[in-house]
Amino acid sequence: MNKVYPPVSDRQRRRHAQWMPPGALDGGVPIGSIIGSVLSSVKRQEQAPGNALIKDWDAVVGKAVAAHTRPGRLVNGDLTVFVDSSVWLSELQRYAQREMLANLQKACGAGTVRKVRLQLDPGR
Repeated sequence: MNKVYPPVSDRQRRRHAQWMPPGALDGGVPIGSIIGSVLSSVKRQEQAPGNALIKDWDAVVGKAVAAHTRPGRLVNGDLTVFVDSSVWLSELQRYAQREMLANLQKACGAGTVRKVRLQLDPGR
């Protein structure tokens, strides 16, 4: 069954026009007209320099450290690294944070990672 939606008011059209594709409020747009931009966006994300460190995390930080850490978000050069215990967090902050940053900059380029923030992993 096809659903029947109420007409869209001019106010709703203006409010949603900035984030909706052209024609979406007039009954939709064909998927073929937007699939190219979606696929190119996905391809750009796969090629982002930050994704290289996720694939090679063991090689970049070492197997012992990688067993207790995982990379988080990379935003404006600040990489959040999640650590699985407070003991490891303390040790890394005291003794290995600078070395980790240097290794990350070698692997991804100096401009990609400018700062490493260590924090306890909320997922563990």
